[in-house]
Amino acid sequence: MLSRQWLQAFVPVGVISGPSQWMATGAGILFLEHDLLWLVTARHVVLDAGKERVAALLNKSGGSVLVLQLADIHRSSGLSWLEDEPHDLVATPIPVAPDLAVKALTRKECIPLREVVPSMPAYTVGCPYGVAGLDPTKPSPLVLGGVVSGTSEQKGVIFTSAPTLPGNSGGPLIVCRNPLCSAGGLALGVPSALLAGVMLATALVTDPNQQAGMPPLHLGVARSSDAVLDLLLSENGKQLAERLRSSSKN
Repeated sequence: MLSRQWLQAFVPVGVISGPSQWMATGAGILFLEHDLLWLVTARHVVLDAGKERVAALLNKSGGSVLVLQLADIHRSSGLSWLEDEPHDLVATPIPVAPDLAVKALTRKECIPLREVVPSMPAYTVGCPYGVAGLDPTKPSPLVLGGVVSGTSEQKGVIFTSAPTLPGNSGGPLIVCRNPLCSAGGLALGVPSALLAGVMLATALVTDPNQQAGMPPLHLGVARSSDAVLDLLLSENGKQLAERLRSSSKN
């Protein structure tokens, strides 16, 4: 079972489609680094929505929601997206308000790709097909489960059997590690649910022999959390954080 913190670290990402109407087109996850709150998502989610239109939906403590127009924040603060085009990732700092009911992940909640093992229980968190069937007034995530099907350290990706649908892109892939230590007891203080990566796409694996009637295998593809940390800890990320700290002092 995922803790409430994991669900509060999830953020639907989308666009304002009309008066008082918001539509989810992807997902993101909140991260704490450089003493800043970051929204991390897939780069193609932002590009598909349009950098001038993309908005995030955040829970407020009173039960209402806040639609955060990210382009407005960038204009007012002189910011831009921190981008990793080869790995299809982006990140941006977002303002912290006292009435936000959100949580943020840190490095200790990440698992390196080298430690991700096929057969680990895995979950995707997102807004498949927008928010159809869910409460449209709240950023309610849909959690779908499966296992880690395989990994590619060379490509830096993880494959999962957890259902991956439109609206999962940019959302987290969470894996569960055995809470037992090698001696047989509980590994106290060590999180068992960990961020393995950010969902990017669905891969269709077909039968190379093209046997009649053999359906393709659907696997979700996630960029590893190593790439997320590399982006946030990059020189550009450090410079952006320093610029924000300097501007807040003036």
